Amino acid sequence: MKLERECQVEKSLVIIPTYNEKDNVVELVKLIFRQKGDFDVLFVDDDSPDGTAKIIEGLAKKNPNIKLLVRVGRKGYGRSCIDGFKYGLKHGYKFFLQMDADLSHDSRMIPLMIENAGDCDLVIGSRYIDGGRIVAEWSPYRKLISWGGSKFAKILLGLPVNDCTSGFRCYSNRAVKALNFNHIRSEGYSFLLEILYKCYMNGCNVRELPISYVDRRKGQSKLSRIVILEAFWFVVSMSVKKFFKSHKEATARD
Repeated sequence: MKLERECQVEKSLVIIPTYNEKDNVVELVKLIFRQKGDFDVLFVDDDSPDGTAKIIEGLAKKNPNIKLLVRVGRKGYGRSCIDGFKYGLKHGYKFFLQMDADLSHDSRMIPLMIENAGDCDLVIGSRYIDGGRIVAEWSPYRKLISWGGSKFAKILLGLPVNDCTSGFRCYSNRAVKALNFNHIRSEGYSFLLEILYKCYMNGCNVRELPISYVDRRKGQSKLSRIVILEAFWFVVSMSVKKFFKSHKEATARD
């Protein structure tokens, strides 16, 4: 799909998928609303059994800028983000900022990312450019998965991005409108890769801003071997399709 003309609504939407994040959401809300800007916060909860949604409901009663969408049925990070995008499009938001609920993303970056999205289609909070860093005691395996996964995707898919798996992003309205949600199948790491790849192929301008990433302090990580393998398979399959498409186009020109 081609990029459409951007809407004229100035307000932004911060989309935060949640699953069992009751220990983090209260502090996260405090940090977010310390920042200046005209934005709402939408929590997209996958019917967390730990009562995350109830806590958010209580916060929303005190702050009309907090919204809650509880999902039932098909769950997962990717589906949560898509439902958040659909909500934002329906209500006419200009920018869509996506971040995690585990306090790993610095809320102070929100105004800067939204500001940069004003002349760009996709802004990525990057750990792997000058000024970016990871403040966490990761194992060598975790470091390899994160850095190596981004490098792998960048090379095979030809992406002009150093941190392809960052979940801290800000999209323009027109970038999100250009996505065909019915054709998105990925979750987890692979969802981030798929959205980035589709945005790039749609002609989006992509910019990276350096961030300091800190590991979660409470709760359990959602990263699993299945998620990692899904991301690996997505990159390989898309690179193969890209190769054959290029070969076919080259043959047609000859």
